[in-house]
Amino acid sequence: MNYELIPRIRKNPVFFLLIPALAAFFIALVPTLKYQWPLSWDIFYHVHIVKLYLEHGLTIWDPLTCSPYGRTIGYPPLFHFLIASLSIIFKTDPFFVVRLLQPFVAMLMVFSISFLAYRFYGLIPGISTGILTIYSFITINRALFVSPEIFISLS
Repeated sequence: MNYELIPRIRKNPVFFLLIPALAAFFIALVPTLKYQWPLSWDIFYHVHIVKLYLEHGLTIWDPLTCSPYGRTIGYPPLFHFLIASLSIIFKTDPFFVVRLLQPFVAMLMVFSISFLAYRFYGLIPGISTGILTIYSFITINRALFVSPEIFISLS
């Protein structure tokens, strides 16, 4: 065992906050590997918007929904640009990018909440908050179903 690592962890206890975050990562990895398609209907609309941005550039009008007239896009484009840019970088389908984002979003969500509790209240409440966050319904709902609303908890 590397005994130089233990004093480093004691000096910087933020490493302990990774325990609940990694647990959330592996919990979210199970449905990612088990199912081929996203678990939520909402992401199909967001992937549609991503494909619309990839085809037409930055636009405020969606001609394909509410046909024959179309409708305005009601979401800010940051989430869709993130998925579109990752789709271009990895040269893959936006659905695959969303599937890959799922465990990382869960990990970032739990880590950000744990880190915030750590900064305000200390290490033990930070770790406890991370563990309790995993069991929260809204965390499971927002972490396993990748959607723009996840950035509310990350901010």
